Amino acid sequence: PAAEGRGGGGRGGSGTLGAPPEAHGLPPQVAEWCDPSRVGGRLLHVTAVAEGALVLVCDAARQGRVFLARPGAHALALLPRLAPGALADVRGAWDAPNGILVRTGHALVLLHASGATSAVVDVPTHTTELEASWPEDGTLSLAALVATSPPAAHEWPVAPSALQLRRFTPTSGWQCACDVQPGATGLCLSSGGRHCGWRALAGQAAGELAGPVQGGSEFYVAELRSNAVPRPVTEGAGVCGPIIVSPDGTVVAYLATHRPGRGGAAEHARGEARDQAALWCVPWEGGSPPVQLSSPGARVLGFGWRPGEQGGTADPGLQSNSRAPPSRVRLWMTVLRNGRACTCFVNLDGTILSQLELPVAVGGRPTWLRDGRCVQLTESIDRLLSLWDGTALTPIPPVAGLERVTAAPLPLLAADASPLPAVIYSMGDTAEAPLIVHLLVPPPGGAVLPLRACALQLSLSGDGLGACGIGCAVLPLLACGYRVLAVAGRPGDAGSQLMADGCQSHAEPPPAAADVLAALDQLGCTSGAAGILASGDGAHAALRSLCTSARFSAAVLAGCFVCPHLRDLELGREPWPPADEASTSLGHLRRIRTPLLLLHGELDRHSPASHSRMAYHAARAAGVPARLVCYPELDPDLHTETELRDVAERTCAWFLQHMPPAQQPV
Repeated sequence: PAAEGRGGGGRGGSGTLGAPPEAHGLPPQVAEWCDPSRVGGRLLHVTAVAEGALVLVCDAARQGRVFLARPGAHALALLPRLAPGALADVRGAWDAPNGILVRTGHALVLLHASGATSAVVDVPTHTTELEASWPEDGTLSLAALVATSPPAAHEWPVAPSALQLRRFTPTSGWQCACDVQPGATGLCLSSGGRHCGWRALAGQAAGELAGPVQGGSEFYVAELRSNAVPRPVTEGAGVCGPIIVSPDGTVVAYLATHRPGRGGAAEHARGEARDQAALWCVPWEGGSPPVQLSSPGARVLGFGWRPGEQGGTADPGLQSNSRAPPSRVRLWMTVLRNGRACTCFVNLDGTILSQLELPVAVGGRPTWLRDGRCVQLTESIDRLLSLWDGTALTPIPPVAGLERVTAAPLPLLAADASPLPAVIYSMGDTAEAPLIVHLLVPPPGGAVLPLRACALQLSLSGDGLGACGIGCAVLPLLACGYRVLAVAGRPGDAGSQLMADGCQSHAEPPPAAADVLAALDQLGCTSGAAGILASGDGAHAALRSLCTSARFSAAVLAGCFVCPHLRDLELGREPWPPADEASTSLGHLRRIRTPLLLLHGELDRHSPASHSRMAYHAARAAGVPARLVCYPELDPDLHTETELRDVAERTCAWFLQHMPPAQQPV
């Protein structure tokens, strides 16, 4: 990356990706912990095979590890014959006959139960999303959203590319099904391989250039065939989440707020779209209002079709209820209740049919194997990543050294005296070690949940590592001898609470910033006794904390933005309130007195890199040690092993320089 700045009073130089650890001044034992393969453990797919079940797990750099769960065994074993690096850049996985269909970069490969892999088909160039269906007794069917006119390199603002929906079958290869709206996302494909759906900006026709965002998004569906005709299935969906189509193609289910006239990207960015997204269903053919399936206020973590029910005829038990679409299919949904995940089977009128209790504090969505078994990956503060199969917990073999991490919740209060989710992480005897606050701010309606292996990452952007993959730095910081306090600050209204009352309101930090300062008060941290690490919205709140407090010895912020209103202007959103009020926030930057490392991806779609440049130059003008590192090809949702390692090494080196721990690294 291009690096510029002034560290310790001296003029900085340029950095290069893949620089040796010595270039960042790291001890060898710390550099080992910067390996992104130690971070992650995200379950990508589980499928039943003749030998038991295959479990595909990915690390932060999208490198896949595959384990074999044999019947009756209490431990998972690495799959034999799987060549090292065979599953690199893993981007998706689906069931396949006696194996797993895996997307690795721009190709689809079939992972056999033996560990061997075989090529299936190449993915079209400029594919933005891909879904697959491969029934046990059927043929492979693929659906892809493909950009047909990538934007010119120097155009601004960057308009979404024109998209096509393409289909693949072994007999006909890749074919165009229809044009879809620019910027469409959330592609889904029914397990029958004949029906698909997606979401796009409201009021936008296929092939039409995107205009100002005003009315949120809508869901669209189409049959997966040549000359398909897309059509909307919702009206006033608002802020939208995932969409799924039933196996028989008769019902569509989705997450949305359904708040008419609200929920656009501008409102969402300002924190105004605060209604909790609910689970809804509508008939494929339309003509009926949507039916809400989840209870008001419930936080839906995942949902899908109940296994073993293919539909096709009306259910006699539902015929008397005019609100229920005519189908036999049922859904499962996992909701968060008091910090615990609960999975329910529901009717298409929202009636709960049964409940599946899982020994899970937090965890991912359950997966039903083709033989009927239900499995779920689970992790909590008390245990590392494990697989629950309905009878026992089977630990996922951790990377070396991860078992040395200790985690404990802290009973802290936010600035408004409400409970503040906080977990303290350490490695070894570090009771007196320097403290680094890892500030996280969930998206509106999102959740930040505690995990054992660092660090409250659920429901954050991308892979849960934050902008520039900043979460990859937590484990190396523990190895350096620091304690890391992960704090989930209140989302608040990112802009309105800060500036709606004019210049006077600029003296008050946003809610998450106030929560951090309140936590330090309760821990007895005095001036200069802590560092701070944050990304995205958390980085904005952390920057405001640096402008109003001198308690921090060092700060590392990734994907930071100075002002949400100026960010909206630069991204082409409707700013509110007027920019002359927002400009006052720029004056606060001169108050920064904390050594500041800024990391930013030039392709960041959520926060322009110009904001980190503003903060960097303001810190330099104030005589504060500062460094800015820009990654030319980095997007918040796309991380490579080289970039993640570079981010972790630079973060550790910055804290070691400005607030070194007394003890030796682990």
